[in-house]
Amino acid sequence: TFFERSRFFTHLWSLSVEEQFYLLWPLLIFLVPRGKFKQLCLTAIGLGFIFRLGITLIYRAEAFSFLLNDPQQAVNVLPFSHLDAFAFGAYISRFEIPRPRLQLLLLAIFVPALGLLTDFLSKGVVVASSLGYDLPMTGFYKEVWGYTLLNYLFAVLIYCVARTDFLTSILDGALLRYLGKISYGLYVYHYGIIALAVAIFREYELPYSV
Repeated sequence: TFFERSRFFTHLWSLSVEEQFYLLWPLLIFLVPRGKFKQLCLTAIGLGFIFRLGITLIYRAEAFSFLLNDPQQAVNVLPFSHLDAFAFGAYISRFEIPRPRLQLLLLAIFVPALGLLTDFLSKGVVVASSLGYDLPMTGFYKEVWGYTLLNYLFAVLIYCVARTDFLTSILDGALLRYLGKISYGLYVYHYGIIALAVAIFREYELPYSV
């Protein structure tokens, strides 16, 4: 399988994952009895983890010669790898999380600490800028469990903001509200704008520039 990055379109893989999920999830909600919705969310959360583990083991076993030799990248972009992220979002929209602020505090300490520790043990360096969760994630099967931890951390954070008014006095500020309105467009167009800017500056670069 051949993959080539694009300066304009590569990052749009995440939108493709979202669209595939939004096509499937309403059908599941329609077919699953109302009383089983919680079980559906928990099952999807578990399946996200299981799918990432399965893909990682298949790649590492070199079971199929046509696959790319980069299991971490494959795990990152395949649709079912992110089932748990969407399922966490569905779960917190309907069900309560016990002691969410305490959980958020503990997760804010534990998740970065584990990421940095496993980075150091596997690479001998600490990537502080990503708190140990650089993409693609590597070392100690982090491409399997790292997404679960990050997804749960941000699910609890969103729950705290939506249900307990955590940080709402800051998030309701005019600047952040404006950034929220344009954030989707920034995400879609930022790679292309960066590529064009780099091309323009290189085109008109002075001969004596370094």
